[in-house]
Amino acid sequence: DVDGNEYIDMMCAWGPIVIGYLHPEVEEAVARQHALVDCGPGPGPVMVDLAEKIVSLIDEGAWALFAKNGADVTTLAVTLARAHTEKRTVLVANGAYHGSLPWCNPDVQGTVPGDRADLDYFDFNDLASVEAAIARHPGQLAAVIVSPYRQPAGFDQEVPTKEFAVGLRELCDRHGGLLIHDEVRTGMRLEFGSAWHRFGVAPDLSAWGKAIANGYALASLVGKEEIREAAAKVFATGSFWWTGDAMAAGLATLEVMEREDSLATMNAWGT
Repeated sequence: DVDGNEYIDMMCAWGPIVIGYLHPEVEEAVARQHALVDCGPGPGPVMVDLAEKIVSLIDEGAWALFAKNGADVTTLAVTLARAHTEKRTVLVANGAYHGSLPWCNPDVQGTVPGDRADLDYFDFNDLASVEAAIARHPGQLAAVIVSPYRQPAGFDQEVPTKEFAVGLRELCDRHGGLLIHDEVRTGMRLEFGSAWHRFGVAPDLSAWGKAIANGYALASLVGKEEIREAAAKVFATGSFWWTGDAMAAGLATLEVMEREDSLATMNAWGT
């Protein structure tokens, strides 16, 4: 730090640094891409390479969009769900944190009721509360957004039950809403791929960030084939969403993690 003290970062920069600071393979990939173009008028071929890689890891993933922060892609997921279903209501777990924007941040300071219009709430691992929330908005369920593991703004966590995971998928299907997984904090750290794979449950849309690029600013939204049309129609972009350096970092990070089975190492060291 500025006083010359040295620390070991046990928090991994709050999640993104999964294979170590300045991993040589990642940095070499970034340098190669930077020599071609980082911030340009559009994406380079590296975006296609990265998209193909990330959808290969996600259950029923057919396409990917890229942004910079988790809140970018959780918000985009909700937008696409409403565009696809032509419905309004989105259900969010009580206390859930899906980014720092007004709609998804449990902190209400500086917000107005309109920021959270057409949202309703349920309790994690409680299907009855989900059914009750759906019943309050008959015929209007656009989506349920949920973190695969309960990770609210604080530090307490809750593991999902199989009954909840399967039941949530069934409720979304029955009422014509989409299931959105917020994997920004869980993705590529608890599972290498979809977190509810072991339950046989795949989301319709999933939001990814933090660990997918080993510290470079990158987030991704992955979706099923049937939502591709809505994804193509909704205008969503950012001045730096196409930057190639972060995409090169993301591709290299995922390749290293897959080759070295990094999740097994994390689990062993954590245990």
